[in-house]
Amino acid sequence: MRPRVTSQPADCATRRKVQPGDYLLVHYAISVDESSEDGAPGHVLETTRRVGVPVDVRFDRSEHALVEAWFVALQGVCEGARVEFLVPRDLGYVGAKENDQQNVTMLVDVELLRVSSAPLEPPNLFEVVDRNKNGVVEQEEFGAYFAARAGGSDPASLKTVPWALLAKSDTNDDGVISWDEFDGPKGSKPPASAAKALADIERNTESIAADREKRRAEMREGHKLAENIPFSVSKDGFAPLRAVRPKSPPEGGDAAPESGNEEL
Repeated sequence: MRPRVTSQPADCATRRKVQPGDYLLVHYAISVDESSEDGAPGHVLETTRRVGVPVDVRFDRSEHALVEAWFVALQGVCEGARVEFLVPRDLGYVGAKENDQQNVTMLVDVELLRVSSAPLEPPNLFEVVDRNKNGVVEQEEFGAYFAARAGGSDPASLKTVPWALLAKSDTNDDGVISWDEFDGPKGSKPPASAAKALADIERNTESIAADREKRRAEMREGHKLAENIPFSVSKDGFAPLRAVRPKSPPEGGDAAPESGNEEL
């Protein structure tokens, strides 16, 4: 199937056409084509439209930014046009066996929102993924975003969620991704909610550090006190020896031998 332009602006002839090296802002949907020998025809593998966030991509074959079929299909298409094309198995994605896009013939629907010779400002993905607007990306929000991009919230979609990326992004292991930790498009400065969350995290980090230093100081002081206390080892571990004193000698007799000492 040759690329098929399904819609285009009336002034397409005067608009910029896609050429190597350009920067593109696109919406796309990838599904299993009816001609595919494998997979469920019509099944959505990936889409940006469900979450409403386009992606920016470099139209450059040398950087492997696009698979070969994309490069062939989009070259020369004008900004604002919408194109459909097939990606046969030999021109598709190559990856692990779990990759649903590896062994099927795909139907790709691409809408060229912007075409530019200069880098484009990508959408603020952080604000989109942070659905409850509390300034951090929680695990549920992370999973919901990637599941939606894979077509929905069904079990097959949830399997596509890159949980390893969540773990890698959460550099301070607090269970959420802050604006600083977020590695995707997020704008030049955090939104107000994210700025507040960052301040809270910083205060919490300072509090934890102060508490840790206090405990260390207490431990150091404890060690100083323990230097003058003799310790013995028993089956129960380390314990301070209790003070002892000799028994009083009997009247008119010699002092008891040292071995006869008793504990207080």
